Amino acid sequence: MFVVQSIILMWIILTNPEPCPKEYVGMTEYCELTNVGFSGAYKNQRTQWSLKEDWLEFDKKISIFDNVPEDRTAVDNIFRLNVTNQMRLNMMADQKANIMITVSAIVFSVTVAELDNPVMRYPLMFFALCCILSLLCAIVAIIPNTNYPKDSNGNLDKTSPQFDPLYFGHFSQMDIEDYKEHYADSLMTDDKVYDTLAKEMYISGKTLALVKYRWIRWSYSAFLFGMFGAMMIFFFGLPIFSVIWNGIIR
Repeated sequence: MFVVQSIILMWIILTNPEPCPKEYVGMTEYCELTNVGFSGAYKNQRTQWSLKEDWLEFDKKISIFDNVPEDRTAVDNIFRLNVTNQMRLNMMADQKANIMITVSAIVFSVTVAELDNPVMRYPLMFFALCCILSLLCAIVAIIPNTNYPKDSNGNLDKTSPQFDPLYFGHFSQMDIEDYKEHYADSLMTDDKVYDTLAKEMYISGKTLALVKYRWIRWSYSAFLFGMFGAMMIFFFGLPIFSVIWNGIIR
């Protein structure tokens, strides 16, 4: 009898579908209600939310850091170094943008004040326009990025791979209890902590590379282009070139 019961128990364990993660219960695109046996004196059928067969790989992605050894000082040091570098790059980006804002504003004020000079009018006018463009790019670079993944209704999509409960642009769209629940869930195991930290660094790094530093590069490029263009306009506007052009035309 014991052997039969053991066989039945093993069969139930092996054939039962994998339970759906708590944060995805009720989401039919990931999970479905399945029968898992009977309970009670009247043998009522029991059901549970289980991962769909084509989404079993999804659960594996959640635990991608399972193979990372726990309680390793080297792992903590790498994360700490990465976070420190991200913060340093973020501060450098803000400093570079502030420098361009200050320089562009000062140069623009000086060039506008000297537009009455007939010799320097066109070079300074061109330089002033490029300073305005440089100033605008630098301002856009330091505007905080508060974008968040959205669902079809325009609300925060907590099932998105880009969702990060540590990023202020994301958790600002959540209720405090919901935020604490997701935060606590990310601290349950070391692999979830690693996954959350890696996602945080990825989102921050992507914002730095594709938003801040891109606009800063355009700001510096516009300023250099204005400086070089103003020099060329002034150089080709000298009287000697007027004589040369008149001789070529004749």
